[in-house]
This record gives sequence, structure tokens and C-alpha cells, in this order.
Amino acid sequence: MVSKCFNPACSTLFHSLAEGTIFRLEPDGSFTNRTVDPEYFWLCKDCEAAITLRLREDGVVDIAPAPPLYAHGVRRHMPLAFNRSKGLLLRTVSFWPRPAHTANDPY
Repeated sequence: MVSKCFNPACSTLFHSLAEGTIFRLEPDGSFTNRTVDPEYFWLCKDCEAAITLRLREDGVVDIAPAPPLYAHGVRRHMPLAFNRSKGLLLRTVSFWPRPAHTANDPY
């Protein structure tokens, strides 16, 4: 259960899905004999502006500098699989509609 921001330097408590970003760690399907229950992590709105989560090669979730808003031609707030290691997948999860595109938004 998510109770606070994953950033160890932050003490913001989780109150709403709309107040930050949820990340899900799950099996990526490459190992059918691996049983791993999904695990969730949360970054508050203030922290997600500067950091993101990554999956280290040893399978541990860690913080990392946030990529630019348009990394690899994809909006950072779009749900996407962005990190795989040792049969695990760490991705953002979206439960709420994100803001609509604007006229200045190329994506």
C-alpha cells in the first residue's frame, strides 16, 4: 500500500491518485515461472517535477533525475513502460485523464 512519497527526502503523505504519479513494478512476462506480486510506488507532484523512478539492474526501484518533458518524443506524463530488468517492468500508471493537448503542444 502506498502511504507516502517514495522520495526518502520527502514526507508528503498520499491522499489522492490525482496528486502525483503512481508507478507499478510487475513481471514483464519474459519469465513464466517467476511469481511476483505487483508493487506500487508514488511520487508527489512536487517531487515528480525533479525526479522519477528507475529499475536498477539488480531489480531494485530507485530514484533518478527526471527526463525532460518530451523525452524520446513521448510526453513524460503518458503511461509508458520505461524500465525493464531481470524479468521486471517498472511503468507509470494513469487512473485519471491527463490535461488535453494545447495549441503549442506538438504531441
